[in-house]
Amino acid sequence: MKYRKEIDGLRAVAVVPVLLFHAQIPGFDGGYVGVDIFFVISGFLITTIIVSEIEGKNFSLRNFYVRRALRLLPALFFMLLLCLPFSWFWMLPDDLENFGQSLIASVLFSNNILLTLTTGYWDLAAEFKPLLHTWSLAVEEQYYIVFPLALLLVWRWGHQILLPALVTTFVMSIILSVAPLFVPMSTKSEAAIFYLLPTRSWEILTGAIGAVVLRRNLFGIEDLNRTFPSYFGLALIFIGTLFPSHWGFPEGARIAFAVLGTILILLFARDRGYVKRFLSISALVSIGLISYSLYLFHQPLLAFFRVYVSEDPGSWLIIPLLCAFPMAYISYRFVEQPFRNARVIPTRIALTVFVTIGTGIVAFGYSLNSHQGFPSRIGTALSVENTVDYNKRANSYIGDKFPATEFKNVLVIGNSFGRDAINMLLETTPDVGLNLVYRNDIVGCIGDLHAYDLKQLYDDADILLYASSVTPRQGCVEGDLDIARANRKELYYLGTKHFGYNLNWVIRVESRERGNLQNKLISAVVSQEREMSSMIPEQYYISILDRIASDGMIPITDENGELLSPDRTHLTLAGARYLGSKVLSDTTLWDSLFVNKETDR
Repeated sequence: MKYRKEIDGLRAVAVVPVLLFHAQIPGFDGGYVGVDIFFVISGFLITTIIVSEIEGKNFSLRNFYVRRALRLLPALFFMLLLCLPFSWFWMLPDDLENFGQSLIASVLFSNNILLTLTTGYWDLAAEFKPLLHTWSLAVEEQYYIVFPLALLLVWRWGHQILLPALVTTFVMSIILSVAPLFVPMSTKSEAAIFYLLPTRSWEILTGAIGAVVLRRNLFGIEDLNRTFPSYFGLALIFIGTLFPSHWGFPEGARIAFAVLGTILILLFARDRGYVKRFLSISALVSIGLISYSLYLFHQPLLAFFRVYVSEDPGSWLIIPLLCAFPMAYISYRFVEQPFRNARVIPTRIALTVFVTIGTGIVAFGYSLNSHQGFPSRIGTALSVENTVDYNKRANSYIGDKFPATEFKNVLVIGNSFGRDAINMLLETTPDVGLNLVYRNDIVGCIGDLHAYDLKQLYDDADILLYASSVTPRQGCVEGDLDIARANRKELYYLGTKHFGYNLNWVIRVESRERGNLQNKLISAVVSQEREMSSMIPEQYYISILDRIASDGMIPITDENGELLSPDRTHLTLAGARYLGSKVLSDTTLWDSLFVNKETDR
């Protein structure tokens, strides 16, 4: 295939917005569409290469896969190896355990599957995942595995059906990808649509279809005017990338603009025009040449910078972002190029190196995961292992009726914060007989429980506790309190909580100095606290922040140095004990819990 400088320039146009978006630089609200641009380019180039080799009767599956390995693995493994010491010395056990899983998935090109399976309450925040970005490599590699085999099969039936087959698969992928617009879906289902190949392949297939159309001069594309469509394509990419989010530009439209704009440039910016000249500027071409390594290194640098600091780094993220460029050049010059040159490193030796290093990385990742992030390396006080299992205990209280006992019936309503409330009650009132029921599926007003066929549950409840990360609606609060008072029930609202930007920095504090450490409160949480406290009458509102935070700081460890939260929002066992004693005690709710049900009546 003839080298086209403008494609490397297009790679630069793709990768730079991704970097700026991940570094939260203002003005690049749609920078993430750079990944979609890469998908189209990959589909175009790979299809062009395979079809030309099949037509020339010199295509080999083995050679294809070896070339892919030589192209992708050297820089990927180099990046993974450099991440290991930083993860070991800077990450808390839970985060390191998560990193171990990502190591395995990245080597096996399945991180998109891992991210889909692990989406949920306990998922590590994206900005702290050094290997989050390898999901897109997984999508491409999975496509590379399937596509040549499918193409050869189609070719046996007749090369005339190649384009119809590509278009049919494209349409099926599009239908799957837009399903959330018409069918309500869970968070996990939405993650599957975002990460997995079937719903992402339409972007790669756009490039594949364009490659077939161009190679066969279908629709007389060679004779069409080649300038205006490429201008339009570049404009679409810039609109999708730069259009402000607060103007209501849909995510789907951004992606569609980027995909359409990319294929227009690939088809119509080949020989002349200002778009070709612009994309052929030496600076853009140079960035395009190192774009793969640049993409690989930018996310770990940003993530580890965030892991290291205690507060939101804000504009300081420009430092790791700039460091990505020299790292990418080193990777390209001294890793990528030597391994792609069989005269420098023979292919057999290169493949042996890949197998050896890949096996070692997978083994290390497995060890991190199986040992729960090696809590012993930092002392047991910071170990929050088995937090997920501990919190699953609260799920045993999910039900639609109270036990038939003389104890008080306490109904806890909310999302995962309701689960924390259950644990706070269990840890601080172990000797008090309580009938607890937890509902995490109530959306709307508490007084509307009859709409969920739970009227009897409401009627039997003595105390109701709302605990959710979502602020209750003003109308709900007023109506629910009126209904509760009319039915002689006690209704309380538990305030919001968040333990600051980052917890990993605690690992670098000496063990004997880890007691009562604090983080700065996040402004959004303070704003939510103000909203809730102004909306809910004081006698019915139990503020967490008022009772444990002061001077804009919130504790993240107890007096013994144990972490209160595993993920900045939920509670560990130590956190449930700490907040239970500090927040629930000395409240009207607390007094009610210790009053006998019969006496209360």
